[in-house]
Amino acid sequence: MSHNFLNFGRFLAFCFFVVCATSSFAQTSNNSSNTGSGNAHVPVTPLRMTTPPSTTLKLSPNPTQHLAVLQLPDAIDHGKLQIFNTTGNLMYEEVVSSTTTLTFDNWQAGVYLIHLTTPTQSYQLKMLITQ
Repeated sequence: MSHNFLNFGRFLAFCFFVVCATSSFAQTSNNSSNTGSGNAHVPVTPLRMTTPPSTTLKLSPNPTQHLAVLQLPDAIDHGKLQIFNTTGNLMYEEVVSSTTTLTFDNWQAGVYLIHLTTPTQSYQLKMLITQ
């Protein structure tokens, strides 16, 4: 989540720089050729903010105690989900779709590896179950 937030922040900073630089350049250009009032009209096109498609597997909340929501990347509509414990034992397996709620009521606290396999890619993330 913080990585996406940083990228979005950099994008906004870049847009701000481009708008300011363009406005400053247009104002200077118009002032040098305009011997009148010195007021420059700079047309401003509103930015259309779009959310880029998700390319990562997301689990929320993580760490969790009893349940979590697994969200697949936007381009993936289903995949084979496997959850392993730290010794490599398969704890859970299911074919899942875009958003799946997982429950961990009788699971021991610890670190688990979530593995999602699709026809084109594999995704992994760590999950922490707390008491």
